[in-house]
Amino acid sequence: VLLEEYVTLGPSCTLCAFVQVGRGAFVGAGAVINPKIAIGANAVIGSGSVVTHDVPANAVVMGNPARVVRESNPGYNGVSVDTMAPN
Repeated sequence: VLLEEYVTLGPSCTLCAFVQVGRGAFVGAGAVINPKIAIGANAVIGSGSVVTHDVPANAVVMGNPARVVRESNPGYNGVSVDTMAPN
């Protein structure tokens, strides 16, 4: 599992093998991320969701299986992390 900076993991979430979670992403309580999944920067995974496909950056996904419900507002409650690399 690769966790980039400022990732938030909720209680009892499960990250299976070879998962990559992008900078500033939020994984809700009890969410399950299946193997070989990439979560984009500032994405939000709803509590109890089962993620079976890659999640784009700045997306909100939820459900079983998880589906994109919004892509416009980055981060959690409109707060996101700048994804530009520092100089």
